[in-house]
Amino acid sequence: MKKLLASFIVVGLFTLFLVGENGKVGAEEFKESVQYFDSNNSPVSPYTQKELDEMKERVRNLEGKSSRNNLNDYSLSSSYYHFGETSYSNYVWIKGGSTFYNPQYVDFEIINRIEGRALYVYDSSGKYQGKAVFPKYGNIWYASSWTHLPRGKSYKFKLVSELGYYSELLQGSVKYN
Repeated sequence: MKKLLASFIVVGLFTLFLVGENGKVGAEEFKESVQYFDSNNSPVSPYTQKELDEMKERVRNLEGKSSRNNLNDYSLSSSYYHFGETSYSNYVWIKGGSTFYNPQYVDFEIINRIEGRALYVYDSSGKYQGKAVFPKYGNIWYASSWTHLPRGKSYKFKLVSELGYYSELLQGSVKYN
């Protein structure tokens, strides 16, 4: 009986540590952020800490706007492409592999949390340019900035499950011009 009680206490403390007091796994509990890699899959840091903090704030502002109906907030802008619900275990191209001129960022809202969720970027000729790898925990909105890519070119994006886990997304968008 004492061993059973001790087990419940350990599991309870672990759950409190992992999930947090508010019942959510959030950015405050997990300080991980998007990791960028170049065309050789070497880690790169294309942004300053201030720029990363501004990106995180933008993602935080998306929290609470997680509804398909909120896509209308941007529908008048010709520099956004919105995509709806999708799922994949290997990969899926955004807009079927179409290119986006001078992409600024890609963001998306997740339904499930998996390890190994990434966004690969290719130039218009299909040459791999690098990737952004997203943490398993954090907000339900993920965003990756692509302003570090050379300007005046078009790029295409592929959502990838690097570990083969089933990935579900509710919606997302690409800002470009």
